[in-house]
Amino acid sequence: MTALDIATTGPDRLRRARILALRIGLPLLSAEMFGSALLVYRQPIEQTWQWMAYLIVGVVCALLIWPSRRAIRLQQRERLEVFGVALLALMSMMVLVRITALLFVVTVMDPTMSLFRPVFAFLPCLFLGAMMLLPSRRALLGCWALWIAVLLLILLAIVVNGWTTDRNGLLELLIWHVFGNLLFMLVMHAMPGLEDALHDSAAEVDELRERTRLLDHINANEQRFKLVTDSLQVGVWDQRFEQGVLVERWWAPRYYELLGYTPEELPPTPESMQRLMGEDGDGHIRERLYKQLHKDNDGITSIDARMLTKDRGWRWFNIACKAEFDSQGRFSRITGAIEDIHQRYVAEMELRAAQVELIALAYRDALTNLPNRRAFDEQLKREWDRARRSGQMLALLTLDIDWFKGYNDRYGHPAGDECLRRVAEVIGKCLRRPGDFAGRVGGEEFQVVMPETDIHGALLVATQMETRLREQALPHEGSPLKVVSCSIGVAAITPTPALRLEDLIEQADALLYESKRLGRARVTVQAA
Repeated sequence: MTALDIATTGPDRLRRARILALRIGLPLLSAEMFGSALLVYRQPIEQTWQWMAYLIVGVVCALLIWPSRRAIRLQQRERLEVFGVALLALMSMMVLVRITALLFVVTVMDPTMSLFRPVFAFLPCLFLGAMMLLPSRRALLGCWALWIAVLLLILLAIVVNGWTTDRNGLLELLIWHVFGNLLFMLVMHAMPGLEDALHDSAAEVDELRERTRLLDHINANEQRFKLVTDSLQVGVWDQRFEQGVLVERWWAPRYYELLGYTPEELPPTPESMQRLMGEDGDGHIRERLYKQLHKDNDGITSIDARMLTKDRGWRWFNIACKAEFDSQGRFSRITGAIEDIHQRYVAEMELRAAQVELIALAYRDALTNLPNRRAFDEQLKREWDRARRSGQMLALLTLDIDWFKGYNDRYGHPAGDECLRRVAEVIGKCLRRPGDFAGRVGGEEFQVVMPETDIHGALLVATQMETRLREQALPHEGSPLKVVSCSIGVAAITPTPALRLEDLIEQADALLYESKRLGRARVTVQAA
């Protein structure tokens, strides 16, 4: 593809015409110069300088053909303009050579010959050729220079040859050149304005084409964006701010579809937002969003919120958004989307509740509803660490039901389970402070940890437990007391770096065994 094949606009077509004139003009001028050289050479009165000039110009034109064709192929506009100037200069030079020979040689040798020769009529063609080869303003400069040069040659010939007004053809020549050619060039002065208008029109067309292309691109992006958002089931929204104040809201059609409203039923106003999220919901959610957007470095965040749909009631939606800030760090725009996550959210909440319940079951004894061994050990470790930091005493009670194996053997396991539940109730009723913590740590063994409690306070609680259990009067024929009783070991120490938690546990266990050794149904404490 060449420059001739790609021209579409007015300036391109004008450029194509100039390229065509250059492509054809160089070979034609070269052929004409060789032919003129041959004709002059064969004249009876040989003038060597004339045919040599024609020959040289012809050779120069022939040499310029190949580089001009290469410049056309490579679309080198500046070089093409240089070739156009060269071609016009060569043509002007040969016209001037021919006029010089005519005025100072041919017409002098033949006084009867008319001065108004065809070469002068060729000047308008040369003027038009200049317009074809060069931009109009440069072409006009070249035409004026040529017109002045010819006028000077005519005036010089009149002076040198002593011509008067009766010289054959002098008046015609002067009238033609001074008035005819001048009028022709004055008409050509309209060409720069026409060419500028052509370029302006082409620029406007290009601008319109670019706008059309951009509009097509925007429409294509809108269609693509709508397709993506529809497929993702999200509703896009936009908020615009001026000096940090919300001045405009916009919601996409999909936004209304997700909520079940029409645009008329739900205009983008603060009142509509209150309708969607409740009396306090809009302000609360908006404040959460704004706070997180300012906090996040990238200005992107998302939250889950309940919104009131038209036909489906309250549903959960995810609100994701991105913010742009002005130079003072205030909001200039917030864009985002909402997505209906109600089913997923409800399922997650149910799963979370089930997980909490499973965790609770993992830390609670199913029979007595007291914390199990794992939960008690973790709580005991936390209280030990807290007591060591604060320097407060920590008490531990270890309780075991007396002759419980015989109770199970005589009354059966269901009765044994009921006995364990009654013991757990007694323990729970004897604990008054929120910090006291009881747990079932074995088959018939219970433990109680009491923060900030000395041995006397722990002994008082343990004695209440042992007494109230006997007062329950649960029958137990295998016991000397004929009722269910318990043995308790009570230990209390102040944790120090030299002591371990195991020391407290071992002391409470040892005191429990001492209670059993002494006959059971009693409380044993460490010696003062």
